[in-house]
Amino acid sequence: WSPTAARPEPDARDRIPALVGLAGAVVLLVSAFLPWFRIEISGTDLSSTVSGTDGGDGVIIIVLALVAGALALVRLLGKGSSLLGIGLVVTGLLATLIGVVDLGNDDPDDAIVAAFADVSPTVGLWLVILAGLVVTVAGVLMVLSGRARRTGA
Repeated sequence: WSPTAARPEPDARDRIPALVGLAGAVVLLVSAFLPWFRIEISGTDLSSTVSGTDGGDGVIIIVLALVAGALALVRLLGKGSSLLGIGLVVTGLLATLIGVVDLGNDDPDDAIVAAFADVSPTVGLWLVILAGLVVTVAGVLMVLSGRARRTGA
């Protein structure tokens, strides 16, 4: 008896979703450090950017990216089941949810600042949403590729 005896060696059909998931996790990780919002003060030349790591959500994105990357890497190396894709789906959906919530939460907390500031989302936040969706789709494809192999398709 061997724990890997029942599991066939992954082929390209199994590894491509894992590779896509790993790439999405890398983009997700990088996006946490990029600017998420640009803040401009009305009537002045003053502006500033806020990255994901300036708040707590960027740290959560980093953790999600590391988890997704680890799951995808394990599958890419042929060490885990295609059910690892469920973990990718969960991490991708959580990252996407954080990005969408932050996208809708672009008003400064201080009422005085809110009256004079124009806050707009920038590349980092858009990449969080996009990479989260890529990780989610890769997870779904990973699970489906495993099901197709079990049914002999």
